[in-house]
Amino acid sequence: MRLIYHSYQVMSYRFKLVLLLAILPAVLTAQEYKSHRILQDRLSIQLSEGVLNIIPLTEKSVRIQWEKELKEERQFVLVNQMPVPAFKVSASGEAIQLNTKMISLTFNKQTGAIEYRDNKGNLFLQEKAGSRKLIADTIGGEKCYLAEQGFDSPKANICLVPDSSRTGILTSGTSAEN
Repeated sequence: MRLIYHSYQVMSYRFKLVLLLAILPAVLTAQEYKSHRILQDRLSIQLSEGVLNIIPLTEKSVRIQWEKELKEERQFVLVNQMPVPAFKVSASGEAIQLNTKMISLTFNKQTGAIEYRDNKGNLFLQEKAGSRKLIADTIGGEKCYLAEQGFDSPKANICLVPDSSRTGILTSGTSAEN
């Protein structure tokens, strides 16, 4: 009986160690959620490493902007100001969701990752947890960031348009338009 109990304890410790090693990378690389604010034109999420802005541009497109110490001085891509589309934000203990008429974004408070769905609830893009990185650098003596990010996509109907080293635009060509 003693041998069986000892074997159970060893297996339990091994399981806990494997589980810890499996989740450790996500815990170490994820930006920690602090709070969020709903503004007239965006959802602003305060993270341990800056502010993540989710800005609806149209019913089918959003801009994701991550600001750390540097602030955007000039706009290079979005030069024409468009009217802000209607959007709704809801929050729970685990997530914050932003919905327009055509797309839905869910920010996971635990992992910091964003999921993108069409208006029928079909997942079309998912950010890999812990893949969002801004690495401080300089170009020509000017401070900037090198951006890194990873995604999983079950569909090939998206367009990511980088507009600086720390922002991007996501446009969905989902089945909602068909």
